[in-house]
Amino acid sequence: MNSKERRKDIRLDLSDPCFVMIEDNLYEVNNISNNGLFFKCNVSEFEIGQIVLVEILLPDSLGNMFVEGKIVRAKWNNLDKKETGLGLKFINFRSKTFTVIKSYVTYLRNKQIIKVARMIVEEYLGKNNLFIS
Repeated sequence: MNSKERRKDIRLDLSDPCFVMIEDNLYEVNNISNNGLFFKCNVSEFEIGQIVLVEILLPDSLGNMFVEGKIVRAKWNNLDKKETGLGLKFINFRSKTFTVIKSYVTYLRNKQIIKVARMIVEEYLGKNNLFIS
């Protein structure tokens, strides 16, 4: 996978906890895009190219969804050479599942845009401005 393919979609860091369940193990999601996610782990039981069934546990009681994924990359801590997480590409999912993932990613992006806009308004107009609630 070249760098253009890896960076095709916007990845969003998660401010609220989101988890994935793979083979009865729970992992915290670090970031997500329309086509995949990165989850924190310190296990060597996965191999690049491995196909896994993933249950995504969305935050804020948004529910759970199942999607098949392919492990596409591993991130290593440069200091001690331990895995810090794995990149997973979504594959073979229904269009309804893609719609939910896309909507969730859009929600996260909008939430981040609002946060930045609020910071800009507060900086220029002050925190006590009547328009900021």
